[in-house]
Amino acid sequence: TGATVLFVTHSISEAIYLSDKVVVFSKRPATIVKQLAVNIEYPRSSKTRFLPAFTELERQASVALRIVH
Repeated sequence: TGATVLFVTHSISEAIYLSDKVVVFSKRPATIVKQLAVNIEYPRSSKTRFLPAFTELERQASVALRIVH
């Protein structure tokens, strides 16, 4: 439809699964830490989260959030 939607979540996998672009914010004051382009084809299925590209995006977001190093 060409619509732009801003969706806020604390779930990294949900953000990647639903998005074309993920923006990771820092703690207060919120600033953009990292932007990730999600270049995974639609339609996405439950198997999508096991793709190497998906897990790499999860890793990058986790590093940006300092969940993993």
